[in-house]
Amino acid sequence: MARLFAALTVDAAAADALAPARALLEPFSSIIKTVAPQSYHITLKFFGECDGARARAIEAALDRISPPGALAYALCGLGAFPSSRNASAIWCGIRADLGPMRRLAGEIEDLAERLGFPREGRPFAPHLTLARVRRGRRPPAALAACIDGNARTLFGESAFDRMALFSSRLRPEGPEYTPLRVITLPAP
Repeated sequence: MARLFAALTVDAAAADALAPARALLEPFSSIIKTVAPQSYHITLKFFGECDGARARAIEAALDRISPPGALAYALCGLGAFPSSRNASAIWCGIRADLGPMRRLAGEIEDLAERLGFPREGRPFAPHLTLARVRRGRRPPAALAACIDGNARTLFGESAFDRMALFSSRLRPEGPEYTPLRVITLPAP
């Protein structure tokens, strides 16, 4: 079985624009594990463990969605879940016209529900995960200060022009994502 999720893909230029954010987090490398830049994405729907038949049903359903045009965005501000003082995940915010992105996430949520997946209980909140706090480690006050001090920092701008259905394989060095289906978001 494979762990599947649908996501907006982040291009290489946007990933490169986040180099200053990665540099800010570097002093905390003994406490956090950073996400590889080639793995950056914005999750639209996490499906979880799926067998081959269910994966094929998701792929077929995604082929029937009405993708929006490319979605312009800015990489703006650092934040953390659940908070900077008690971080488990550190992220970069996405500033954009969220209407089309929410509609896309909602359409995928609807198709997932028709396929028997439970609806997500939280509202869609796009963010790009940069790092996770290592299990058993407590984030120091300096990490919270770094996050809070860069809550409004603009790192770059780009546009989402593709979404994909990914298979995720958890490995000791970090997750490995394999695109199963890629859908192009047409130019506006």
